[in-house]
Amino acid sequence: MPFSPLAMTLGHLGAVLVTGLLMARAERALFVVARLLRSILPRRPRSLPAVTEPPTVCVPAITVRPLAHLLYQRIHARRGPPESPAQDQVEFAA
Repeated sequence: MPFSPLAMTLGHLGAVLVTGLLMARAERALFVVARLLRSILPRRPRSLPAVTEPPTVCVPAITVRPLAHLLYQRIHARRGPPESPAQDQVEFAA
């Protein structure tokens, strides 16, 4: 290894300290730059409030779909035990 462990550790500690200082001062520098840009650049004009509301359009929607309605009737049919074909024959014979 070309560097001793002590030198490597001290180098990393120095890099951490420099990075910490830069990060601590970066926010303040960013606010200074933003303040300068705000004073130089023109402000955007605000749009005027709307005097009237835009017209609303009501479009009737078709809610009944014949095929879907038929499927829903079959799906949501009355539930219960299935009837046996033998009961139907007994009733007819009597």
